Amino acid sequence: VPEAEYCGILSQFSVKHTTTSNDIQASSILVNIFFDYAKKTKNTAWSYFLPMLNRQDLFTVHMAARIIAKLAAWGRDLMEGSDLNYYFNWIKSQLSSQNLHGSGPETGTGAGTISPSESSQYVQCVAGCLQLMLRVNEYRFAWVEADGVNCITAVLSNKCGFQLQYQMIFCIWLLAFSPQLCEQLRRYNVVPALSDILQESVKEKVTRIILAAFRNLLEKSAERETRQEYALAMIQCKVLKQLENLEQQKYDDEDITDDIKFLLERLGESVQDLSSFDEYSSELKSGRLEWSPVHKSEKFWRENAVRLNEKNYELLKILTRLLEVSDDPQVIAVAAHDIGEYVRHYPRGKRVIEQLGGKQLVMNHMHHEDQLVRYNALLAVQKLMVHNWYEKIHHFILRNVFNICWFALSPNLSVATHWHVSF
Repeated sequence: VPEAEYCGILSQFSVKHTTTSNDIQASSILVNIFFDYAKKTKNTAWSYFLPMLNRQDLFTVHMAARIIAKLAAWGRDLMEGSDLNYYFNWIKSQLSSQNLHGSGPETGTGAGTISPSESSQYVQCVAGCLQLMLRVNEYRFAWVEADGVNCITAVLSNKCGFQLQYQMIFCIWLLAFSPQLCEQLRRYNVVPALSDILQESVKEKVTRIILAAFRNLLEKSAERETRQEYALAMIQCKVLKQLENLEQQKYDDEDITDDIKFLLERLGESVQDLSSFDEYSSELKSGRLEWSPVHKSEKFWRENAVRLNEKNYELLKILTRLLEVSDDPQVIAVAAHDIGEYVRHYPRGKRVIEQLGGKQLVMNHMHHEDQLVRYNALLAVQKLMVHNWYEKIHHFILRNVFNICWFALSPNLSVATHWHVSF
């Protein structure tokens, strides 16, 4: 039997035996045959198929990939070490490849480039392998460790088709079953990515899996702080408004209705406890700065500027990072404005901003093509300079406080003038 046909037969056999518990048991028996043979030959069950991932024939490659996923997910032994790293790196490379853009690689059979529909099918096959792998808790941790979440969010930001969207969000939903991984997912801004898709989604299956992923993030997170952060991120991304619109529609799937009700209750509770600083922090962490009221509030900055120092200057580092990497003029303008307000209201702000590299980043935007960016960068630089003058006066007073007091209280001016007061 030719190699490609052999892989196809094995893969199709295991696909057909997954509908009932008896069929799943039959597939497990087939998988165990591979493990028994591998044990006799002192190999791993997937060692026969991993080399096939380098073949030129895409059908063979992707059938081998499906078999590896099924062996790893259904087998009695877990894939570990270099084999797992190799397989996950292959999945990441495939999801990040030009296949996403509809122009697949050339095959080794002289067939030329594959068609967009074939390319889409192959990428969906890879995504299906990842879906199967992430059903196993140990593989979820390994995927996050391999920086796999960034790969998923990159695919979702690429305006891919609805089927691939569904598969990638399904993977996030699976990851969010682990309380520990809910903590780690905070770093990847998954809520803004999913809320954007929810706003534009016309497919019920995509809407359903987004709502399920949101529910997992709120329900499975062990720490109250984490749950609150996710809730605030959803509020910031206007998920509450989207849920209110979805609530007006009718669905055959009861899970959608239940998830909408759950999310509305949780987010409604969070709104009640929402402070201006929570709102600001959530907006900043989302990376989507806009001219919301807190940025222009004198009271907010007077009361909260010092709080930007919390957690080793976490929020300030985000601000300076946005100045460096964002290409959105509004985000840059707001970030520059906020740095100026922080410096104006926090006595040692200038020194902190300089240590974080923020001063130079603000100055770089003084020649930005956008007028609003230039204006806010200039204002921020002025505040930095004015604060520098106030800081010198403050240090002068502290250094010479005794001399100044003596000069003010001394009845004999000539005695007081003997004191050296230097600036």
